[in-house]
This record gives sequence, structure tokens and C-alpha cells, in this order.
Amino acid sequence: MSTTHHLQRPAAGLALCALVLSACTPSIAPGTTLTTDPFPGNPPRPATAHANADTPPASADPAASTALVGPTPSTGRSLVRVLLAPDATLPEALVADFHATTGYALQIEQAHNAADTAADVLVGFDGGAILRLRPTLAAQTPEGFQPPQAASIEQVPAALPYAHDDVCVLADTQWYAANRLTPPATISDLSAADNAARLIVPSPKDSPAGASFVHLIAATQGAQMSAWLTSMKAAGMQVLPVDEAHAAWTLNGGARPLAVAPLSQAARAVTNTGTESYLAPIAGSCVSRTLYVAQHGQATNPEGAHSFMAYLYTRPAQALLASQGAAFPLDTEQATNTVTGVYAAPREDAAPLTAEQLQPTPQGW
Repeated sequence: MSTTHHLQRPAAGLALCALVLSACTPSIAPGTTLTTDPFPGNPPRPATAHANADTPPASADPAASTALVGPTPSTGRSLVRVLLAPDATLPEALVADFHATTGYALQIEQAHNAADTAADVLVGFDGGAILRLRPTLAAQTPEGFQPPQAASIEQVPAALPYAHDDVCVLADTQWYAANRLTPPATISDLSAADNAARLIVPSPKDSPAGASFVHLIAATQGAQMSAWLTSMKAAGMQVLPVDEAHAAWTLNGGARPLAVAPLSQAARAVTNTGTESYLAPIAGSCVSRTLYVAQHGQATNPEGAHSFMAYLYTRPAQALLASQGAAFPLDTEQATNTVTGVYAAPREDAAPLTAEQLQPTPQGW
């Protein structure tokens, strides 16, 4: 069952730790600076541009983003129910800033399966997941928004793009160094028996990240995917429910150093002073993803949902996404000199699968 978090209650800070990020002093890998590529040997990251081809005019409002067009968040005193994608996160600092800015309180529930959709607003789902959830969402584009056309999904006008978060196979390089082993260099190396035995894939039935990886394998393996999957499972690759996959990773005290996960996890690993892991994406294993926020079709607090969506389009929200390692903001200027800009910028080698390609629920996994 999902866990509910109330911003108003004093214990919320502890309860939210499983879902949201704490503000921590960055712990950057030795020799790495905010201008150093932490993943030498992998394709370079591109110099990303603003989300809109035509940059909107500067606003007199200091909180207004210069790259995203949305209304001013409304104020209120009610509770907004947020359903967060299984492998997404909302920083605690962002939750607090939204409350301070608007007066609304967030009740955050982490989705655990496709049936978890009761909420005012859905956050952190990629294009494929949003298409699968389309029957539960509002029908129209929210009033006052002009979402970036290139990132919008025509079939789901209610879904607003707000960030990027590619999915990759991430290697715990600290584990490999401690064991005097070399992590796989490319996705093709995953088929080696020792690498397969170290790989975790979150179930594509529950995890949008897992589904994205499965669709990448389908695109690269074609008719051979079934044979690839059989071989990988025989060698020890595990496909686990989201929580079990999370626990099995060496990042979280488990035994396996390779996991399919959002690239933002690499940024969060270095902002968490309790983590002794540094994560590097395996070349060729990444899928390009845009994250969306959308109002639920049966929202009981549509005003609060609209306010939260508007807030995500503001400069402070976009900056907090970047500084706290939650996702790479569509307002790309806000990622400058942040761990997200270094560790979780969109990958040049990420497969550009469309929302339609990511939509089908993978079978056989």
C-alpha cells in the first residue's frame, strides 16, 4: 500500500525521507568539479538549449521562468493529493517552498503499480506511462500554460512536460573499484555472464524506468529479444518489483552493482553524504525521457492541482529540481553549476524513443 505524507504534521520530515530528498552537503567524487565530465569514456553530454525554440519574453515577475510559460500559482489552504511515479522524487525543499509560496499542503503518495491513480495531480511519469494513464487524466490542456511543443504529447493535452530524466543502466563505480573489477563499457557487455549476474531491472509492470529499458532492448534486439531475455535470466539477471530492486542495489546496501534507474539517481548519490557510491551510466544503455505532470480527471481539488502545475513552471521550482538532484529541468539555465547539470543532463547517446514507442506494457518479463 502507498504511504501518505502530510506536510503539516511534525513527523512528516521523517516520513518523507523515503520519498523526497533532504538538503545535504554535496559529496562530489574526488577530482570531479562542476565543469568536469564525471563519466570519462562515455559519449559527451550535449550543450542543451532552452525547452522552447522561441524563448518567451522576460517577465517582471522574478519567479517566472524565462523558458516556460505558465500562470502564476494560485494560493489556498487546502490539501493537494500528489501521486508520484514509482521511480521519481520530489525534493523536500520543493515541497516546503510550494507550501510557503501558495499555502497549499501536499499529500504525497508513491505509486506502486498501475492501479495507484487516485490523486489530484500525477507527477514524474514519462511519456509512455502518461499514455497508459490517459483514461484517468483530465481531458484538456490546463488554462494559462504554453508547454514546449517539442516535448508535448498530442494525445494527452492535459500532460505538461516539466523535466528530463533519462533511464540508464547505472554502475556503482565505487563497488567495482573496491573489488578491483572493471564495469561493463557498453550495453553489449551486459550479456557477459558475470555482468548479467550483477544486473537488476525493476519490473516493467510497475516501473516506468524498467519499462523504458525493456523497450530499448526490444528496439535493439528485435526478434532476438526473447532469446536475449532467456539468456540473461539464466546468467542471473534479476527482474524485481521496484522496492526489491531498490534494496538489491549496492547503492542501498544490496549485493548487485548494476541497476536500471533514472539518471537523476547519479546526482542524488553525490548529494547524499551517507552514500559511498558514485554511479556511471553504461554507454548505449540510456533511453531519453521527458517527465510530465497532469491533473487527474477525478481530482477533488482541481484548483490546488492547477496551482502545483503552475508552480513547477516557475524558476524556483525548476532550480530546486536541479539543485536537489530530482530531475534535469526544462528551464535548462537552472541546471548550471548543479550536480544535476553534471551528473544527470540528457545523454547524447540516449535512445530517442517516442512516447508511443514507450507506451505498450512489456510482456514476458
